Amino acid sequence: MTTDTTTAPSVTGDIAPPTGAETGRKKGKPEAKPRSFVNNKKWIALFAPERSWAYVMACVALIAFGFAALEGLTNIVLIHDLNLRQPIIVGETTAKALVPLFPNGAGTTVCDVTCIQGSLQTFIIAFRSISGEMDGVQATQHDNSARAAAFIAKGSPAMTVANQYYQHYPPYALAAKGLNLEVTGIVVDVDHQTPNRYDARWTDVVTDVRTHRILGRHPFGAQLDVIVDPSARSEDLVRYNFGGVFVTDLHLFEVQ
Repeated sequence: MTTDTTTAPSVTGDIAPPTGAETGRKKGKPEAKPRSFVNNKKWIALFAPERSWAYVMACVALIAFGFAALEGLTNIVLIHDLNLRQPIIVGETTAKALVPLFPNGAGTTVCDVTCIQGSLQTFIIAFRSISGEMDGVQATQHDNSARAAAFIAKGSPAMTVANQYYQHYPPYALAAKGLNLEVTGIVVDVDHQTPNRYDARWTDVVTDVRTHRILGRHPFGAQLDVIVDPSARSEDLVRYNFGGVFVTDLHLFEVQ
């Protein structure tokens, strides 16, 4: 009985070395077989339908994230610029030519109590309102801020209060965020205990213009000290402050 002395092929390499039973081959390092791209299992697995969709979705998500990041950066820059934009207090000016309170000549030439009350209502609405305009123009917000600023006496305590208020609640930046603040139910009464002082009450209604959802209703009040200066009723101010009514001191408070 003969014993088979043939050595078993090695499994440590990709190709087994030649044995004594194999003839017709050159001894030494075997030639590597060319690897077909089509038959490469790694590439086939990479482009399998399931993985293809996964890669496509990942690319779409990456592109969407890039656009969102760019839009977010643009909004941050816009909000920063709008935070720096503040209303300019006009205040009293020397009239170039006195503008009549009533162009047709009827009525008094000086703003009386009723005229003052109406002027203060106009001032508070313009001072507190936020337009909710989410653009760089914000025409309505500009008009509100210019109208409010025209009622504040330049260099007065009211001017300090107004500037501090606008710093804490920048109207342009808040409008760009989609916030709308409407002043409702405003009433202005004469304070009979202090000369030239008026008391006001109203409710702020805050709305998100994007969802039209009311975010809150806040009752507010104010004490306003005023002067009436018909000589300041100039061409520059008559568009907003036709009665020459100027707030010299202002105290805002929330009504509990």
